Amino acid sequence: MQSPTYPLSAYPLSPVRLLLAEDDPDHQDILCRVLTQDRPHVKVDRVASAVELDQAVRTTTFDCIVVDYGLPDQTADEAMSASRYFLGQTPVVVVSSIHDQDIESRSARAGSVDFLSKADAMRPDELWNRVNHAINERHAKLDRNIAARLRIESKTRHTDQQTDQQNRSQNDSE
Repeated sequence: MQSPTYPLSAYPLSPVRLLLAEDDPDHQDILCRVLTQDRPHVKVDRVASAVELDQAVRTTTFDCIVVDYGLPDQTADEAMSASRYFLGQTPVVVVSSIHDQDIESRSARAGSVDFLSKADAMRPDELWNRVNHAINERHAKLDRNIAARLRIESKTRHTDQQTDQQNRSQNDSE
């Protein structure tokens, strides 16, 4: 008997919460549409300034943040530096209407994981692919960190702390 096939929407995807920091209302609408189109599991909170970005990251946990480089009150690198403590490990993707190597470098030094021009960001799936990749990379890094901690804890648990030798019960079971 053949297994039934289900439409993709029958399998709920994990909810994704994004923050979009963009001061131009038209660009905000376009980028929000690009990020959510055919993705009912994606929720986008919108802010229009670095001050609002800082307030949002202080009160809400996001899976990823998309920031326009040229916010009216600060550049993206300044905003990221000012909010670094609250951003934690949240990936940040910077978009800019000016594609400049210096802007890209400053954004990377401030902690962004990706940079793309607004023209590229407004193309269907381009921005989403970058955001999704950033989220997946963050999850993979967290998984690696957890696995490393578990290995250390396991070794510590099975090692005599005075002699740094494995406990007999550990040796006997091998």
